[in-house]
Amino acid sequence: MLEVALERFARILLVSWEGLNGTAVWLTVSFAAAGILRNFLSPEFLQRSLGNARPGSILKAVASGLLLPICSCGIIPLGVSLYYSGAYVGPTLAFMTATPVTNPAAILLGLGFLGPELTLLYVTSGVLLSFVVGLAGNALAGPELCLADVDTQGVASLPNVAVPWRKRFFSGLAWGFGELGPMVSKYVCLGMVLMGLIAVLVPAGFIRANLGNPSMLSLTGVAMLGSVMYICAVGHIPFIAMLVASGAAPGVAVTFLLAGVATNLPELLTLYRLIGRRTAVLYFVIVTLGALVSGYVVNLILMPDFVPFMDMAASMRSLRLSNYLSLDPSSLARTLCALLVLGMALRPAWLRLVRLFCALVAAFLLLNAQDAFAASLLDIFKSQMPEREIICAAAQDLNDDGQDDLIVIYRVAKDANRMAVVLTRADGPILTNVVPAPVSNQVIQFKDIDEKPPMEFIVYGSKGVSAGFAIYRCHDDVLEDLFGENMRDCCN
Repeated sequence: MLEVALERFARILLVSWEGLNGTAVWLTVSFAAAGILRNFLSPEFLQRSLGNARPGSILKAVASGLLLPICSCGIIPLGVSLYYSGAYVGPTLAFMTATPVTNPAAILLGLGFLGPELTLLYVTSGVLLSFVVGLAGNALAGPELCLADVDTQGVASLPNVAVPWRKRFFSGLAWGFGELGPMVSKYVCLGMVLMGLIAVLVPAGFIRANLGNPSMLSLTGVAMLGSVMYICAVGHIPFIAMLVASGAAPGVAVTFLLAGVATNLPELLTLYRLIGRRTAVLYFVIVTLGALVSGYVVNLILMPDFVPFMDMAASMRSLRLSNYLSLDPSSLARTLCALLVLGMALRPAWLRLVRLFCALVAAFLLLNAQDAFAASLLDIFKSQMPEREIICAAAQDLNDDGQDDLIVIYRVAKDANRMAVVLTRADGPILTNVVPAPVSNQVIQFKDIDEKPPMEFIVYGSKGVSAGFAIYRCHDDVLEDLFGENMRDCCN
């Protein structure tokens, strides 16, 4: 029992760290941007543009978020900075909703993976939802409507005298990382831990059952789940497209993306502590209900004759285009930014920081056993095929024996790749039969399609302008090709 509890605790810490690691770069950029904008945008300008309850200020906030490729966690510092610089609650919430939903990189991916029809409905729903959130914020915020009516203790006053731009630039950075960063980071980190707790404790079957059912009950569950999870549209649109292609209702995709992209636990905690309880509750309720209604309407429009969009060539083109608009930092940069955010969150208590760091080290040590096992399987493959260049590999339990197996894609010639699986067995690991593999852009995705063992997996990729995919399963130690499309065109 103790071993299981420690394993779950370590898993919660690891999932929380992965969430922070995935958002920390955007948070760091947003802290810097928020501080600089705060010192270069005059209070008078913000008061004229966003410091009122008129619908026009909400439209400006929505429009200003349309072209920023920032996720829902990265938008937190910018939204809080706008509010503390004089914007009303309505425009602040509209900006924080519209920016991640209408992320241009996400729109490009949606066109390639979900199709023009479903993407148009998703973006339209997101813009309308942002406007509704803004109107509700201005109408129902109460004393939190603007900064003058809330507690501003600990927040530096805005500059009102002319100073050199360099001094304003660096003083803005100092405010962004010295005051705004610690305020926001501690709630972001707490939210990440809570999301890690949910991700580890919520059964995977619950998510599958809700995503695959087009009923209102399913949409409600998906809306509630998405509202507390951290979901980046750029990273989750291919996953949602696979669910839709597997039979999930199109409304489920819209509900999951709207609720998940527009809000999450770190964002709600930050709103609760830095703006007010009423604002956090209002934002959660309106976004969740709006996502639910949007999904229901999309199902009414598209069901029952909806045909999933299946164009792998268009998907790969959209993926390449979206990469140009997305920040793709190195693992070192992500780790350093995550440590920076964590340090700002725990700055008042360095001893607690040391204890947490020790806990993270312990979690990594506990979970590195699995990575070491995968490495040993890779060594087995190298011993069998020492001359082959490994392109990519992925570990998962494919023969339902409780131990991970290893899928390996490797090169056999300049334009020819192959794939095999190192399977674990009671009498020792074995290498399965060899099948063709894509020449470039290889992606391996695990998907329990028939919801019973053994686990299936999907491999897709390209060769030149040709793209394709295939679904595989390991049965009786044999790698079987179940179904595919255009896979032969991207393999030799």
